[in-house]
Amino acid sequence: MATQDSSAVAPIYHLPPDTNIVSIEHPCIVNNFDNGFRSLGGEAQIKHVIEHRVGDSAIKVDNKTHVYPEPVIGVSLRPHDPLAKKLVSGGVQTRNLLLRVAVPRRTGRKRKRGSNDPFVFSAGPDSLVSDSITAPELLARLRDNEKAYSVEPIGEINETHRFRGLPDFQVRGSELPIMREIRDHAMQPSYDNISKFHVSLNPGASHITAFPPPPAFVTLDQPYRYEYQQASGLVFQTDANGNPISKNISAPTRRVVQAVLPDAPEIPHAPPPDLPAQDSLVSHLQTAITRLKDILAQRPLATRRYLINALAIHGYSETLFKEATQYAGYSFRAGPFRDCLIQYGVDPRKDPKYRFYQTLMFQVDTEWSKGPGGQAHRSLRRAPPPSTIKASNGPMDNSHMFDGKTVSSTGKTWQICDITDPGLASLINSERIRIECDAAGWGWYHNGTMAKLRVIMKDKIRRLLNGNETLTEKEYDYIKKFPDVVRKRSELEETLLDEKVVGRSVVQMGLEFRAMVNRGAGPSYGKYGLEQDQEGPVEKEEDVDDEGGGDEDEEGGGDFEAMNEDEEDDGEGAEMGDASSVK
Repeated sequence: MATQDSSAVAPIYHLPPDTNIVSIEHPCIVNNFDNGFRSLGGEAQIKHVIEHRVGDSAIKVDNKTHVYPEPVIGVSLRPHDPLAKKLVSGGVQTRNLLLRVAVPRRTGRKRKRGSNDPFVFSAGPDSLVSDSITAPELLARLRDNEKAYSVEPIGEINETHRFRGLPDFQVRGSELPIMREIRDHAMQPSYDNISKFHVSLNPGASHITAFPPPPAFVTLDQPYRYEYQQASGLVFQTDANGNPISKNISAPTRRVVQAVLPDAPEIPHAPPPDLPAQDSLVSHLQTAITRLKDILAQRPLATRRYLINALAIHGYSETLFKEATQYAGYSFRAGPFRDCLIQYGVDPRKDPKYRFYQTLMFQVDTEWSKGPGGQAHRSLRRAPPPSTIKASNGPMDNSHMFDGKTVSSTGKTWQICDITDPGLASLINSERIRIECDAAGWGWYHNGTMAKLRVIMKDKIRRLLNGNETLTEKEYDYIKKFPDVVRKRSELEETLLDEKVVGRSVVQMGLEFRAMVNRGAGPSYGKYGLEQDQEGPVEKEEDVDDEGGGDEDEEGGGDFEAMNEDEEDDGEGAEMGDASSVK
């Protein structure tokens, strides 16, 4: 009790010693104590919270934590349903006081204010009974009884358990057969009930149409703060009719790169008309477009890697390069000239001089370019990423070229004009070419010539990436002697080699050659890619069985702007018969 004196000093209260009080903030309004007590798990759960302290799990015992359990209590919104999910509490350390405040109880009798009439009951006797009192009512009673109340400290509240987390979704398990079995039998403290627990373990039971839910649906402990704000780049305007519209001024400009089909009758001669005018662009982008057009004027077809190497010496980034390509040229979706930026107005299908600009694509796995210690082999050339290249007065990077001795692991596409390997010169400069371009497959070269070129180059790239020496030119000569044009099945018989004479590697290349010719590179070679004479069809022969060894094509479509040689392989692009997966 408070010590009363005549001074204006606040009263002093003494706390009882050795009191252990734990506060539990029940999230519901408790009108029935028994239901509220049961919703917290009963005596056993509350005893667990009282006997342990918040932070016990962090105490180290023999350098180990979580030796003592952390006091946690759960509250159920359906205390009579043992399968209901509970809200888990979070314990915090507090320094609050528990007080017992006694005020005169209201009798329930009333009289008219200001009169001397006797007090009478305004309601029945039940109005005298009150299960609980609200905070405003308690304050009102204290104001009405300034000198007729007493305060007694019970103790200090050192721990408080709060239910501030996000509640999980509730599932009514009484409708699930397996949950009913658990509730009626497994959760009953009786051997007879437990012995009746039965779950069908027969595979493929058709009567099982419902399954128990996961332990939790919500993975967040705290609700997300939805503080919606207006997008910074969104502005509101009016259209021609006066209607309000919204416009995102921070959205990147959509690139419009013209990618045509390989058999399209016409090719683009100018940039798309819906592009912004070149003179309206920023100055550095205009300069990049001008330089890109100058490069294509000297080399009308170029791969992305070559163009980036050519522009990098002037300090242009890869992002700027992508913006400039749509103003400088177009590309084919597939075919022998795929993944090239082609100058507007130039159709490489019309003149055989463009055969040297055909592309060869090989699917390269960069993991094979590392040795046992994780270091790159010395036979590999690694160029820095284009976006990090700075302007330099030095020579242009030659990672787009293939000399047969080193190979760059930053790309997978080569143009025939960039192949400087002397061992492949006889195939590249072959005068025996097609009269008309096969726009869907082999291009200007015959099937045998292109298959030999791809097989030999594929073998060299594979060996260089693995850190091995390439075969001798004498061994590659066995492949070069294969026919340039394969029209009949009988012509493939002369490509059969003796492993004891030429070796296993050469025999494997022979298998790849036959598989590549059989599959073909487009519809102009019939069902199995055997070339037809352009002056008339050849005699049909029986189907040729695929001997394996070659990599099957996967048709892909994608414009030049979306191509990414140096970063990743989307698995869509062998445009010349064989995907040539170097493995």
